[in-house]
Amino acid sequence: WSSVKRRATKVQMEVLINRIAARNAMTADMLLQAQSVREYRNRIAHYGLLTTSISVSACKSRLATFISLLPMDW
Repeated sequence: WSSVKRRATKVQMEVLINRIAARNAMTADMLLQAQSVREYRNRIAHYGLLTTSISVSACKSRLATFISLLPMDW
């Protein structure tokens, strides 16, 4: 993020993902998929809730789709 904005900031991941999606004209569904992975990760990392709402392979696929739409120079 700091390399894109050229300043040192702390941005919440939800906001960052939203901004990246908007800047790269991603669909609402793509944004929703990426945010669902973030929320799943937060449930595990912050609350220790090991749910099976999303499989690891689904997380990988959703994030790969999101990242594949970023410009190559990012």
